[in-house]
Formats: sequence, structure tokens, C-alpha cells
Amino acid sequence: MSVQQDRRDANTQRIPFEAIVEIGGQAEQASAFEAQGVDLSAGGMHLRTAYLPEVGQPLVCRFDGAGTDITAEADVIWSREGARGGEFGIRFTNLDDTSGAALCDMCGVDRDTGRAPGDGTRLEATAGTRVRLRLR
Repeated sequence: MSVQQDRRDANTQRIPFEAIVEIGGQAEQASAFEAQGVDLSAGGMHLRTAYLPEVGQPLVCRFDGAGTDITAEADVIWSREGARGGEFGIRFTNLDDTSGAALCDMCGVDRDTGRAPGDGTRLEATAGTRVRLRLR
């Protein structure tokens, strides 16, 4: 029996997201393709498509977010081949303020804290961020 671990943050609010997402490489417009959204969070998206990009590949994605055109830079963090293409996940790496605000609103996430209102969980520090650790 094979057990597959979920790599997504359990504290992240994900919502179903069934929409067409335009995906393009950061350097080449010729490599653009469309994907079907599966679910969405303030940090990334799960997509289904006939073309699977490579893990680690930087992308630019564009989609309609509740009437706002959201554009985000992202990295492919996982992919899984299927019978007719497959699925892949992206982590957003760069959003402008308007896109970030629209994404937080769509996912029900507080713009300042990065978590759902009333959620007692804390965000993880970004790599390279100084943190203070106290041992008792």
C-alpha cells in the first residue's frame, strides 16, 4: 500500500477554483498554455492540464479573481502525470498589491496576517527571516 503525503500547508485556507488559467513562461510567450484550476489558496494553486511543466519551472499565471484580473509569478512545486496530461501545483512567488488583495479576499484570508479570521494558527517565517527562539 502506498501512502502519499499532502505537501500543502494544513493551516492554509483552500477553496475550489474551477476556472481557466493562462500560464506562460517568464521569458517566452510562445510557451503559453491554458490550465483548468482545481483549487486555490493565497499561497498557490492546483491545476489540471494537457501540458505538464517541469518541477521548479518559473511561470506567470493570469486568471479572473472575482472580477479582478490576477497576475502572479509562480514556481511549479509538484506535478503528476495522468492519462491525458496531468496535474501540477504552483506556489506564488510574486504578486502585485492589487492581485494579492483580490486573492486574499477570494480565499477569505486577512490581508495583514495571512490567515483566516479567527484562526489561531501562526504563519511560518519565510526562509532567511530572522526569528527569536527561546528555550526553556
